[in-house]
Amino acid sequence: MRTPALVLALAIGGCGSDASPDAPPGLDASAPTDGGANADARPGDASAQDAAVADAGPVGTLYALVGSGDGNVRVFEVDAASATLSEKGMVAAGQGPSFIAVDPARRHVFSVEEGGPGRVRAFTFDPATAALTPNGMVGAEGAGPAHLSIDPTGKWVLVASYTAGSVAVFPVDATGALGAAADKKSPGMLAHQIITDRAGAHVLVPCLGSNLVAQFLFDGALGKLTANSPASVSPPPNAGPRHIALHPTEKFAYLINERASTLTSMTYDAQSGKLAPIETTSTLPAGFVGQNTTAEVVAHPAGRFVYGSNRGHDSIAIFSVDGASGKATLTGHQATGGRTPRSFALDEEGKILVAANQGSGTLSVFRVDAASGALTPAGAPVSVDAPSFVGLWRIP
Repeated sequence: MRTPALVLALAIGGCGSDASPDAPPGLDASAPTDGGANADARPGDASAQDAAVADAGPVGTLYALVGSGDGNVRVFEVDAASATLSEKGMVAAGQGPSFIAVDPARRHVFSVEEGGPGRVRAFTFDPATAALTPNGMVGAEGAGPAHLSIDPTGKWVLVASYTAGSVAVFPVDATGALGAAADKKSPGMLAHQIITDRAGAHVLVPCLGSNLVAQFLFDGALGKLTANSPASVSPPPNAGPRHIALHPTEKFAYLINERASTLTSMTYDAQSGKLAPIETTSTLPAGFVGQNTTAEVVAHPAGRFVYGSNRGHDSIAIFSVDGASGKATLTGHQATGGRTPRSFALDEEGKILVAANQGSGTLSVFRVDAASGALTPAGAPVSVDAPSFVGLWRIP
């Protein structure tokens, strides 16, 4: 059975200026190939089995998990054919569930609680009912936890605390419960995100306040972080790096800069875990003079496009990617149909994009054109109280 791919969508972890939704604040999956079954093949032939898998399409139900301003994590079923969202339930998740992650087995869910004392909460997911059940919590080991991710083994949850400028690594046991932190580091001011690469051997941490991306080696046996050499790489001065997305080939990476409203294309060496800037491009149309800050960045699973959200211009910026050089070229924008799109996500096939408009309290759904990367509004917006995060996962 095909393992569903995690949607790298990382949508937006919060920061202090994100607390007011009314004022703009400062995939490793390839597209499926067509495969027709050979009419002469016997049922036991590998070719017939492979064709059947290819024809079956994605396995499981597509869900959107949403962190809302009322302190709940909401679960929506996504009907890709009609581009509609149907709410299935919710669970209380504390003060500011501004980022959510799901483990590789799709049974354990984790969220940060950005407000209050700063915590990380665990939940179990029941695929039969789409219900989330609380499974304990731990302190985040830093104020203002804004982002979290799970390593490829599902054994470690990594958390970035924005206010504290720190990151921490927590073990996950067989029940999905979190243990005491195995490691903690202070990579730079306003640590906004923490991700591992596909191998789980390297970690990247954009630090908005220090204008750098910290680079770590990760020991998956012990949950320990060690500074890489060099320990960091920087975009242009005062850019304010917020989030980074790895290209599906892991040859390139794309860093979205909150303060400058720019996207920095980078090379990425998967063997060493090191980044090197290529060029930096605006996320805004020529002549735009209003206030704007960027938020999320997502690479399309086919590797041909990168998307970034603008808060102020209230749009998704669409970039085409040169497969040889990794350079991203701005090709257009799509209005999100709401205010302050802090988060958005693509499904694992790259056919559906859902945007969370925090300022207007709506989720908007778009279809993705496979040839151009263009977005087309689809379905009616769904009202959600100040959504700060949306992520898409297919759960069997």
